[in-house]
Amino acid sequence: MFGLFNRKKEKKGFNITSRYGNFIQKENETVLEGALRQNILLPHNCRVGTCRRCEVFINGSTVLACQFSSDSDITLEYNKQWHKANIDNITQLGNDIIKVGLFAPSIEFDEEQEGQYIDLTFDKQKSSQRKYSIVNINEKHLILHVKKHPRGEVSNLLADSRHGQEIFISQPQGEFRLPNFNTTPSTGLAIATGSGMGVALTLLDKLCSKYLINPTIISTSRKKSLGKYHDLLISDFKKKHPITKDYCMNIDEVNNYLKSSQESNATYIVCGTPELNQLFFDNRVLIEKSRSSIVQESF
Repeated sequence: MFGLFNRKKEKKGFNITSRYGNFIQKENETVLEGALRQNILLPHNCRVGTCRRCEVFINGSTVLACQFSSDSDITLEYNKQWHKANIDNITQLGNDIIKVGLFAPSIEFDEEQEGQYIDLTFDKQKSSQRKYSIVNINEKHLILHVKKHPRGEVSNLLADSRHGQEIFISQPQGEFRLPNFNTTPSTGLAIATGSGMGVALTLLDKLCSKYLINPTIISTSRKKSLGKYHDLLISDFKKKHPITKDYCMNIDEVNNYLKSSQESNATYIVCGTPELNQLFFDNRVLIEKSRSSIVQESF
């Protein structure tokens, strides 16, 4: 009987504070699930961690509300710290892809941040901003590959930028980087869409240089639409590493490739559309059974 009074009161969940409303997150759900269960509409879209629309800041760290489950009471922050940067140069790489060189004097970069992404805007007071993956870092200079869209405000502003023009960027964020491997990978595969191929090959280059493996490259964009961009990237990559295979596949063909592949202990570097990321999410059990790993980021 006395045990009934001494029993600890079971915690119903954790208090989450946000500008969109306060709610309780249970232990067996993500922050986003807890919010939606209580009709709190946090910004989100895909719910599987690819679009990054639900990105929030917690104690200075970036997390995705659709993937993160808190073990304490927290406050969700949405304000980014913007840093001034300047346009170094703009180079046309293909029909609709440009290389953007930036100089950011107030940010300390290192090569381990290649593959991560930054937020970029021309006016930090407005909502027009885009996320771009970092293809290359050289001290305080960084390179982005940007696909121009007919109605893409930020990409078109970048294409029309002049040398020295001021913009604003965030600190590099994300987890698109090579892990520490317990065993040497047998091979590496870069599977990417459009301008995502640039950053995918950056990580594949690191993988091949470290483990001396011959890679496979799969583009999920039509080769005709990539044109010069695809040829330029592959040509530069071949100067460093022999390529085992170079494919151009649609999503269904990539799916069939994964299901029929005999690859074991491989590393898949994936940088593409939400559809491509979802495909690898759906096949993660199959890939893990082959003792392979996925390095994945949305683009």
